[in-house]
Amino acid sequence: MGETAALTSSIVWACASLLYMQLGERFSPKTLNLLKSGLALSLLLLTFVVVEGRFWPTELSMTGFGWLAGSGLIGFTLGDTAFFFALSRLGPRIALLMSTLTPPITGLLAFVFLGEPLTLVFVIGTVLTMSGIGVVVWEREQDFKDDEEPGTSEMEANGNIVQEAPKSRRWFWWGMGGAFVANLAQAIVNVMTRYAGSETTALGISIVRLSVGVLGLMFFVGISRRTLAQIRPSSQPRKVWGTLFAAMFLGTYLGIWLSMAGLRYSAHTGVATTLGSTSPLFVLPLTFWFLKERLSKASIAGAFLAVLGIAFLFVGESVLKGIGWM
Repeated sequence: MGETAALTSSIVWACASLLYMQLGERFSPKTLNLLKSGLALSLLLLTFVVVEGRFWPTELSMTGFGWLAGSGLIGFTLGDTAFFFALSRLGPRIALLMSTLTPPITGLLAFVFLGEPLTLVFVIGTVLTMSGIGVVVWEREQDFKDDEEPGTSEMEANGNIVQEAPKSRRWFWWGMGGAFVANLAQAIVNVMTRYAGSETTALGISIVRLSVGVLGLMFFVGISRRTLAQIRPSSQPRKVWGTLFAAMFLGTYLGIWLSMAGLRYSAHTGVATTLGSTSPLFVLPLTFWFLKERLSKASIAGAFLAVLGIAFLFVGESVLKGIGWM
């Protein structure tokens, strides 16, 4: 059950990323994050009332609540905002490929803070993942030029955000920085959620994390004139609001619930993390079909190599024992 939920979360998140990229032309990353998180929280609370007949997971201890609250603050307030920032500059294919860094970063954090060893399996898996990412990043960077300034965001009179196409290498590497911050935040969240998530259901975990994340976003974003201009219903075409709801339902409502179910109910955290990191494979055909992106042999090979590296982190020990290396 947990493994199926984790794999499904990758599929829905790949689909939602294409929609969020389109919304990035209308909303700033912080405003988009606040909108989708607030809408998803409303749906999750309604679902919790229907499914469990209560408004809050009261079985959580103060310690458990603290860990989940901290993971929500880090994951949604920081991580998702950084991801949308990266998505607007890199596109869904590169932004999601960068998410394969999350398991290796999680392993490094476990080494530093939990004293877990850096094994041969971890080293080989990380090298494979980094190699795959390196191939795609190198190829993609060649599309950007040194002598042009990065694109800028302009506010129209009706409150819409209009972004020029990113064209400079500086713009590209700012996006890569945002992707790294998002992955680091997600790695921290995985450790914190697994630590405290056994006290309640996957739905309860999602509600606590998202509730604190929304509060953090409200404090972080604030209610500025620019934010009000973007979220005023009359300021955006009806199609934009439909796209926002579809992206929120897939990527935040279903995506969060399924990913938490993967961590909560999977027999092995590593397996759930691996399956939850396969979005780059699903987004390849989606960007080809819907965005008409060119998919070179190098980009396809790099994506598969990165995901292969993630898989090796969790099955590599059996492989090495089978060939007599361990």
